[in-house]
Amino acid sequence: MVMQSTLYRLILLGILAAILPASTQAGPREIENLTVLADSTISGPVSKLLLQFSRIEGAAVSGVFKTADSHLKIIEDGEPADVLITANQELIELLKGKGLIDVASPTVVARNKLVVLSSKSNPLKLENISLEDVLKSKHSWVVLDPALYPEGKTAINFLTSALSGTTWLPARNYKEATTMLDNSKSLGLLMPPTSGKSLVMYDTNQDKLVITYTAVVVASENMETARKLMRFLSSPEAGRIIEELGLKKP
Repeated sequence: MVMQSTLYRLILLGILAAILPASTQAGPREIENLTVLADSTISGPVSKLLLQFSRIEGAAVSGVFKTADSHLKIIEDGEPADVLITANQELIELLKGKGLIDVASPTVVARNKLVVLSSKSNPLKLENISLEDVLKSKHSWVVLDPALYPEGKTAINFLTSALSGTTWLPARNYKEATTMLDNSKSLGLLMPPTSGKSLVMYDTNQDKLVITYTAVVVASENMETARKLMRFLSSPEAGRIIEELGLKKP
């Protein structure tokens, strides 16, 4: 009877092996851990997008938020990196030239814009003033460090073309930039604040101040899973999350 029972179990296991999908036989489905590099200026939205993708796919996804020079070093050194989301178009072209990304993969996932910011104590009242008057005002400008952030480079390029003899104050990150504006006569050319800061905002509606964030697939062993994430980033669900966080979908 023991041998007969054992035989039945073996037959049953054979039947199950034949009818069940391979992923079920292997236990948890084989979805690789995905590492996403993204600009630190978009860490909030990207974190929420990755969380939702992880919930849908059951994938383990890690977000690494740094500046462009750090992205380049990580990818060149062969450290974990499967998808890159950045506003630095020059970096994308550099990675293309080095053969380190899928050249067919660049996909615009979100857009933001730079606006003029000031503290409420600033004598220049942005609520009732034209862009021309804002630009003519003799103020120094707080921007993100253009050596680290494409948003800073965009701000500098705009100010240089619109004004002569402009003084700008580079900040190492967004928090430092908004802190520099507190109780200051300086103006900021930065992304709109999301919360926590009592600042006055003036939207210039200038196309030159639009920031475009592009996602690319990095050459790695996880490219198929990375492409799943790319498809999600282009989905209506991702677009809803992007807009809820104050950005514009493509």
